[in-house]
Amino acid sequence: MNNSQIKIGNKFIMMLMVAFGISILALFILPIFQGSEKLRGNAMALAECSHHLRWWKSVMTNNSSFDFEKLSEENKNEAIYLTGLRLDLWLKTNFYWTQRSNREVVIVCGKKFSNVHKPGFLNSFVSNPAHAVGYSDGTVGLVSPTEFSKISLNGFVSLASLATNPPANISSK
Repeated sequence: MNNSQIKIGNKFIMMLMVAFGISILALFILPIFQGSEKLRGNAMALAECSHHLRWWKSVMTNNSSFDFEKLSEENKNEAIYLTGLRLDLWLKTNFYWTQRSNREVVIVCGKKFSNVHKPGFLNSFVSNPAHAVGYSDGTVGLVSPTEFSKISLNGFVSLASLATNPPANISSK
C-alpha cells in the first residue's frame, strides 16, 4: 500500500466515525424535540390524574375537602366523563386536601403501563411497569406494582361504576 491509499483509508475511517457520532447524537437529541406526539400509557394516565385533581379543586374552591356526593348532577356527570372511561381509574369520593407532608392517595390508575422509564442512561432501555396515582396535595406520580398492591382501596370507587350506577347506589370498594 502506498501513502495515498493510506490517506484515503484514514479519511474514510474518519468519515465513518463522524457519521456514527452524528447518528448517536441524533438518537438521543431528536426525541427531545418531539413534542406533538399523543400521550400514551403512563404519560396519559398521569395527565388524566392531574386533570381530575385540578378539576376537583376548581369545583370545590371554598372547601378544604372533596365530597363527590355534594357535587351538582352536572358536575358529577362531568367528573365521570372527563376521561371517557378509557382508563381503569379508581377515585376516593371523600377526602381532605392536604399538604405534601401528610398526603394520601386519592386517585389511582388500576392499569399499569411500561412506557415511562426511570432516569439514567442504563435504565433508558429497560421497561419499568408502574401505576399512575394522584395525591391529596394535588401532585401526581408513579408507583411500582409492589407499591400499588399495598395501597388500600377502601373508600375508592371505580370511575366505570360511577358511570353505570345511579349516584344513590354508589358503593365504595
